[in-house]
Amino acid sequence: MNGTMTGTVNAGLQFSNLSACKGLSHFVTACSDAGTLSSRLGISRVYVSQQVHSDRIAIVNSRTEDLIGYDALITAERNICIAVSTADCVPVLLYSPDRSVSAAVHAGWRGTVLKIVSKVARLMTDEFDCDPKLMLAGIAPSIGMSAFEVGNEVTESFQAAGIDISQFSQKHTDSGKIHIDLKKANLFQLLEEGLIIENIEVSDICTYSNAGNFFSVRRQGISCGRMLTGMFMEGKK
Repeated sequence: MNGTMTGTVNAGLQFSNLSACKGLSHFVTACSDAGTLSSRLGISRVYVSQQVHSDRIAIVNSRTEDLIGYDALITAERNICIAVSTADCVPVLLYSPDRSVSAAVHAGWRGTVLKIVSKVARLMTDEFDCDPKLMLAGIAPSIGMSAFEVGNEVTESFQAAGIDISQFSQKHTDSGKIHIDLKKANLFQLLEEGLIIENIEVSDICTYSNAGNFFSVRRQGISCGRMLTGMFMEGKK
């Protein structure tokens, strides 16, 4: 995935594996208002949860109303758009072509510690009988390892969860501080759930480093804008 962020839905940020799926649309956009996004997509139902850095997962359908406190959304219904809101955290899209089930996941460092992306893949397998070996995944733009310096709170949280960070972290030679690659951490979790590496695409774009193109809480502060990353399945099943 590469490209620049604009206010449009199709910002040139596409995963080739998801783009190849007939009837499936996905996006990364600076359009953070669900109503505006709905108008641009030409789809009436756009679901974005009020996220809280949890591991709670909502299964969304046409009867779903307000979504509060969920950091991942799954749907098996067509013409329903699900999306997550981020500005440095990791957005992950999952699609199961064998069962036509899609998911959007918000994984900051807390969600990564809670293994939310693992739980989403597992729920898709258990609830919808999706085959993890056929699942496609896209890990969208988020903060890169060089910019994501963390303190003891973060490293100790990973350790307390029994997660070995040595495979996705490094110590800065000058500061001695630990830097974590959240994209790689979530990649490893997907692999642990049975997805295969050839079916996972990882964006090399760092939201912190790309000033002017992407929102970044670490660069701009908590009141900065947010990006929406999501997908929807078109037409009849």
